[in-house]
Amino acid sequence: MSTFPIPTDAMGITFLKSIRDCIAVMGEALLYQAGGAAGTPVALTGVWTEDTGVQASRPGAQASVCCRMSALDIQLAQQEIVRSDKTGSLGITMGILGRRQVTFTTKMSLAPNGAAGTKPDMDPLLTALMGKAPTIVASTSVTYGLDDQSPSVTLWDFNTPGTMTQRCTMGAIVKTGKFDIGVDEPTVEFIGQGLAVLDTDIFATADTISKGGLTAFPTEPASPVTNGTPPPGFTGTITLDGNTYTTYRTGTITVDVDRELPMDGFNSFYGIAPAAGLRNVTTDWSMYDDDSATLQSLKQKAYTCTPVTLAFQIGTVAGSTWLFTLKNVLLAKPKFDYSGKRRVVAFSACRAHDTTIGAKDAITIAVQ
Repeated sequence: MSTFPIPTDAMGITFLKSIRDCIAVMGEALLYQAGGAAGTPVALTGVWTEDTGVQASRPGAQASVCCRMSALDIQLAQQEIVRSDKTGSLGITMGILGRRQVTFTTKMSLAPNGAAGTKPDMDPLLTALMGKAPTIVASTSVTYGLDDQSPSVTLWDFNTPGTMTQRCTMGAIVKTGKFDIGVDEPTVEFIGQGLAVLDTDIFATADTISKGGLTAFPTEPASPVTNGTPPPGFTGTITLDGNTYTTYRTGTITVDVDRELPMDGFNSFYGIAPAAGLRNVTTDWSMYDDDSATLQSLKQKAYTCTPVTLAFQIGTVAGSTWLFTLKNVLLAKPKFDYSGKRRVVAFSACRAHDTTIGAKDAITIAVQ
């Protein structure tokens, strides 16, 4: 049994899948924020604890705060360690089980809350991505900024009927967030790593770390409530270096915070406390080419490596608008595409930078 730290998750998120049989996943899916063991609310610190051997209370699921999602993939991998000694035979000797590694990916539409100054339902994942809780201005905005912390979440995956396997991954950290802009339905994809996977099939025999302090697997929340509707992804305002463009087509913003749960801790089958690398905030987009002075200036700054500020606003209705602001962006050299009826110019892997060391302002994400 490992004696490495158990995480205290700031936020529990539950994915609820409606299914019609044991194979095909049908209907809608939702995700939930924090509650307590077996649904009882519990106060959590939101920081990965260093209290060796202490079992943290695991948040359960709350039906009152949930978030729709379109895809969820939680994978547990445990390699077989094959003995390398010669046997005199070409057969492989059965090995022993190695460390357990959990990864997850989830995708959802960019749905705000709908009420200005109120956090979107996906707040736990945005907080885990950016590194800290948002700044809230009542009735105005919710702004997510960068920090060096590694908040963790618990992801719950319920299926119907209730006799199906119900599961969760706890101690989950977000490594990457990818936002699609200019498409019909704006979406975000979160990718990360979890500490352990627990489900109803293995609960009785699961070890202490996998149970995370639970004495029973929580029941599926009833009457889930979701908020907001994603704005059309092609509406809003695109401002590049202070100039507004209507020739913008589609693009992506990627926030890669390079977090991981190191898998080389001694005496542990699980990952140990999170480690983070350098943040890498980039954007890619294409736009129709023209002979305007503003676009010519943008191309010139790409060639001279002059940093610029980029602002991507999705939506036009107060309370349902997303604003991504990238600072000190070094533009990649433009690439031209002649395959369509009109020439297109594309900028790829344009990286944003902090204004100064420790400023942590390469990107902000505001819901307003």
